Amino acid sequence: MSSTPGVQLINAKLALTDHFYPTTADGFAPKIGFAWQPLINGAHMVIHGGIGMSLDNLDEEPISPAYENGPGYFNYGLCCAGLQATAPNATGTGIVFEYGTNDSPFSYAPNPNLAVGTNPTTGTPNAFTPPGGTPSTPQVETYSILPGMKQPTLYNYSFDLQFALPYQMSLTTGYQGASGFHFLRLVNQNFLYNQSNGTCATGGACMPGVNQSPFYAAYVPTGDVHTDYNAMNVHLEKRLQHGFDFSGVYSWSKSMDNASNEGPGYVTNQTDPGNPQAEYGPSDFDQRNRITLLGTWTLPSPSSNGLMKNVLGGWQANGIFTWHTGYPWTPVIGVPSVALVNGASVIAPTRPTQYGIGTPAGGPALNGCSNGDYEHGGNFPQGGANYFNYGTPGTPGVGRNSFNGPCYKDLDMTFAKQVTFRMMDHSGLIRFQANFFNILNLTNLTPLAFGSPETTVSNVTTAGTHVINPLFGLAPSADVGRTIEFQGRIEF
Repeated sequence: MSSTPGVQLINAKLALTDHFYPTTADGFAPKIGFAWQPLINGAHMVIHGGIGMSLDNLDEEPISPAYENGPGYFNYGLCCAGLQATAPNATGTGIVFEYGTNDSPFSYAPNPNLAVGTNPTTGTPNAFTPPGGTPSTPQVETYSILPGMKQPTLYNYSFDLQFALPYQMSLTTGYQGASGFHFLRLVNQNFLYNQSNGTCATGGACMPGVNQSPFYAAYVPTGDVHTDYNAMNVHLEKRLQHGFDFSGVYSWSKSMDNASNEGPGYVTNQTDPGNPQAEYGPSDFDQRNRITLLGTWTLPSPSSNGLMKNVLGGWQANGIFTWHTGYPWTPVIGVPSVALVNGASVIAPTRPTQYGIGTPAGGPALNGCSNGDYEHGGNFPQGGANYFNYGTPGTPGVGRNSFNGPCYKDLDMTFAKQVTFRMMDHSGLIRFQANFFNILNLTNLTPLAFGSPETTVSNVTTAGTHVINPLFGLAPSADVGRTIEFQGRIEF
């Protein structure tokens, strides 16, 4: 990109590079841990913890499209195919559209009209001239690599207390945390820099590379995402005894970051990519409270032989219960409202500029996660548009992922019966198993997706005009109900 302010993209050029990934000289990633058993309280307690550093690989997905950047071939669109006119008195592009005669790419019809060459100044295609038409320089899509990218680095740390309890049980309580640096996000530079100047900016003729950006999209993997995770955990475990074992975990945690996915898809684009600090908020996968209970019980078999043992013996029951407070979501305005950088592309959707001034009748917005809140709009009883300000140009003011829900709860069970036998001096086994998913047939509403109708406050951005979206804050659907699966297996 150009170093001249105001024309960073307009005067940018494509240049070859001899590598895509940074090199790590030594890959040094130390880790240290400890465990100590104080000689007190019958030595039934252990203290352990540690800290470590890990180096993550750069994700291939946002970087690999850079292989498509030529030299000499580009991604851009033309309309419309065929040598014939596309409308009365109109001229086609002169592009031949025909199937190849075999699997070889060289069997396709030649398109000499596309052999326009490359502009030595920008590294992008020269002007394309359709038959009988006017020359036009296309804007292209590009994926680029920033020089000096740093290796994503994660620091983990923990501190736990573990207690031995009666009846083959143990209790572990402690803290776990992590901080990550230099993780990737995929940033379209059109959101950060001017797209045009001079006559192009005032409605006149535009020439890519002269007074207009030569790129309709310029994606650059940028290693500036910071992540934090902090959790307090309680784990109660009973080891297998008399055919029964059990494990229960409660986590009170908080995961924060600037971006949870690389993009550049609509769902993963940031709403203020020019200000990463403003994007710092709960991760898309954050779960503040989570409980997981699981256990196995093998029923004792009768001591007698014969029919009773075969009928009542060999039964086993397994179960897992999960509950959490749901995933976070972001309220957005569904239409372009303002370019966050003067002259740059307009972002849509984006977050409202602020929460509504004053309190609507009935009180402020709530943040419950119950089914009732997401089936009947209990968090926004006056309609979402009355709780946010929008329409006035400005940076987003409502935090990313500032609401969460709906809650989730589920119980899955498995019941199995197993019989062993002998046939012709060989042992055999018959097993029957019934799996019950969501055995209590609980209603679990699906999470709210970014930019969906359910997260869109209003499609009208006029200041002071509040048009209520009746779907805002409601769950779009529900997961499947109870599902039963039967399995059988014979071994001999």
